[in-house]
Amino acid sequence: LVHVDEIEFADQGETYKRLPEVLDVWYDAGSMPFSSVNYPFSFDEATQKDFVKNLTVDFVAESLDQTRGWFYYMLFMSVALFDTSPFKNVLVGGLVLAEDGKKMSKSLKNYPDLIPVVEEFGADSLRYFLLSSPVTRAEEYAFSQKMLHEINNKFFNKISNVISFLEMYGVKNLDIDVDNGFSNDNELDAWIEIQLNTLVREVTKNLDAYQIDRAARPILDFVEELSTWYLRRCRDRFKEDGDDELATHNLLIVLVTLAKVIAPFTPFMADEIYLFVKNFSSPDTGLCESVHLEQWPAVKDISNTDVLGKMSKTRGVIEQGLALRNKIGYKVRQPLASISVQKDMIENIYQDIVKDELNVKAIVEGGEVTLDTNITEDLRVEGIVRDIIREIQSKRKDLNLVPSDKITLSITSVEDLSAFVDMIKAPVNAIEIVFVTGEPQEVTVTKV
Repeated sequence: LVHVDEIEFADQGETYKRLPEVLDVWYDAGSMPFSSVNYPFSFDEATQKDFVKNLTVDFVAESLDQTRGWFYYMLFMSVALFDTSPFKNVLVGGLVLAEDGKKMSKSLKNYPDLIPVVEEFGADSLRYFLLSSPVTRAEEYAFSQKMLHEINNKFFNKISNVISFLEMYGVKNLDIDVDNGFSNDNELDAWIEIQLNTLVREVTKNLDAYQIDRAARPILDFVEELSTWYLRRCRDRFKEDGDDELATHNLLIVLVTLAKVIAPFTPFMADEIYLFVKNFSSPDTGLCESVHLEQWPAVKDISNTDVLGKMSKTRGVIEQGLALRNKIGYKVRQPLASISVQKDMIENIYQDIVKDELNVKAIVEGGEVTLDTNITEDLRVEGIVRDIIREIQSKRKDLNLVPSDKITLSITSVEDLSAFVDMIKAPVNAIEIVFVTGEPQEVTVTKV
C-alpha cells in the first residue's frame, strides 16, 4: 500500500489518491456482515453477543470466480474476529457458455442479445433453464435457445393448455378448500394427488438441501403427467353433471399447489396460474393477492400408494397395445375386438381406461399382451364414424365454436350410419343429423 499511497494525479482540477479507509475491494465485501452495522464502533457488550449469535447466515451465493474473493474474505474475517463461520452453505454458479461450447465473448460475438431472448421466450424460461442446469453446481453449461423452446413447449404451453381447458369446460365460482378439500375417491384423482404430493416432497427436500437443479427438474415431469395423462383422461368428467364440479374443484387445487411449488423457479407463470384460480373460483375461497404471499405447501402423509403401481401396470399395457397397433398399422380410431393380457394384471376399475385408450371392446385374460386384429364389418364402419367425429370437431374449431354451441350436420357417405346417430351427436353437440347416401364422403357443419 505504501507504493500506492505515493501515487497522486490531477484531472480537471481534482486531485486523486487512495482513500486510507479502503484496503481491498474483496476485503470490503467480506467485511459486509459486520461493517454494515458499524461493528465494533457502535457496539456495547450485550449488542455484540447478540450480533455474533446471529452472524451465521443460511447461505451466500455468487459465481465461481468469487470463491477466492468475497467468500474467502468473509470466512477469513469472521473466523479471525468471532471464531465462527459466517455462512452455512455456499451456492456457486458456474459459467454459462455459448452454444458452441466456448466462453461467451464480446469480441467473438458468440452469444445472443439478452433482451430479444427474454422477449421471445420469456424471463421464466431463461430462469428455469439456468436453475435446472449444472450451472447451479459451479459447472459449465452451454446456453441453448433450442432448450428454451423445449421448456416453453413442455412446461408453459402445457400449463396454458390446462388453463384454457378449465376456462372452456370448468365450473366457475366454486368455493375450493385448498388445504383439505381434495377428493380422491376417483382412481385418477387418487393418482394425481400422490404425484402432486411427491412433487412437493421432492422439491422441498432438495431446496432444503440447496440442491436447486434437483429441485427444479421434477416439475417438468409433473406438468407432462398432469396435461397429457390426468387431464386427458378426465375430459369426459367435465361434461357430466355433478362430476364436473368435483373434477374442476380437484384440478383447481392441483393448480394452486403447483403455483406455490414453481414460484421460486418461474415466478411470473406461478402468479399467472394462481391469479387464474383466484379469479375463476369463488371470492370466498380466500386466496392471497399473489402466490408470493402464500405459505409453502406442506407435504401430506398419504398412506394408500397402491394406486401408483396399479396405474403403472395399466399404462404399461396401454403402451404395449399402442406399439402393437403401430406395428400392424391400425390407427387408434379404428376399433378392435379385444386385447389379451395376463390374468389379474389389470383390476376392473382400470379396465375402462385400457379399453378407451386402445379403443378395444373387451379385455381377455390369458397369456402375453396381444390384439385381436380381426376387423368385423361393424368395427370397420365404427372406425369410419370415429373419423367423421374427428372431422366434425376440426370443423367446429375452424368455425370458432365453443362447447355449448349446438350444430346441425349433413353427412354424405356410402355407408349406412343411421345406427350411430347417438354416438355422433353426443361428443359434437349436434341436435340434428341428415344422412345423404353417396360419395365422396363429406361433412357439413351448421351452427344453430
